[in-house]
Amino acid sequence: MATNGSSSAAHSHKRLQFFKVLLPESLEKLRIPPKFAVHLLNNNIVDGREATIFSPLGKFWHVELIRDGSQVFFGRGWKEFLKAHDLLAGYLLVFRYEGNLVFTIKVFDLSACCKDFSDPIATRDQVSHDEEQRNMPSSNTKRKNEITSAEKISAYAKPSLPHFKRTIKAYHLTRKSMNVPKGFCSSAGLSTKREIILRNSQQTSWPVNFGISGHNNYLGKGWAKLCGDNNIKEGDRCIFELVEENVLQFRVVDK
Repeated sequence: MATNGSSSAAHSHKRLQFFKVLLPESLEKLRIPPKFAVHLLNNNIVDGREATIFSPLGKFWHVELIRDGSQVFFGRGWKEFLKAHDLLAGYLLVFRYEGNLVFTIKVFDLSACCKDFSDPIATRDQVSHDEEQRNMPSSNTKRKNEITSAEKISAYAKPSLPHFKRTIKAYHLTRKSMNVPKGFCSSAGLSTKREIILRNSQQTSWPVNFGISGHNNYLGKGWAKLCGDNNIKEGDRCIFELVEENVLQFRVVDK
C-alpha cells in the first residue's frame, strides 16, 4: 500500500483493494488509483459501463465509470452516493473489488475509526409516520391500512435490491440443493465457494454453503435444514434478495 496515504491497489485473499482519502476535488468525481485503473483498462471493462457499490447501509449504488486517457473516475452517481452516506472531505474509503464491476466499501471518518452507519434519518421518518397514523381520523385508517398492505405486496413482487425468484420444485427438496442464476451471482459478487447467510423476515438466520460445480452455481449444505425449519414445500414461490454482503433475505410469496 502506498506510504503517502493517497491510494493503492493490492491483493487480499485474491481480491484487489485500494483506498482513497476524500479530497475536495474528490467530492464531484473520484479518481481510481492508476494501478487499479490499469486492471480495469486491460480487461476492457470501463467504457460506457457502471460500477456497483455495495454500501455499509446495505444498499446498492450504480456509479458511472469515466475514462480520460489512462485515468478512470467514478462519475455520475458518485456525488449522490457521498451525500446519501454523509461522507466528507478527509474521510478514508477502502474499496474491495468483488469482480464484475462490483465493489464493497469501508469508511473511516475523521476520528480514524469506522463510521457509524446507524440511520437516525430513517428512525425519525418512522417516528413521524407513526405519529401521523395515531393522529389520522378513524374514517381514513382502514383505507391507509389497505394502501400499506398493497405496498407490501408490491415490495414482494418487485424487490429493489439484486434478487432472484424460484418456484420450489420437488428436486430442490430431494437433492437438498437449489441452483442460483449466474446473473444474480455476478451482481452479488458471488464468484467463489463460500458460506453465506440466508435470513427470513423474522431475522432468523441459517448458514448455507454456496457452491460452484462446472457451469452451475447452487445452494448446498444447510439448504435442506432451512427448508424444513421454514416448512418450504414444492410449489412455493420464493424471492431471494441480497441485503448485505453474503447475506440473502428470503420470503415465501405463495404457499
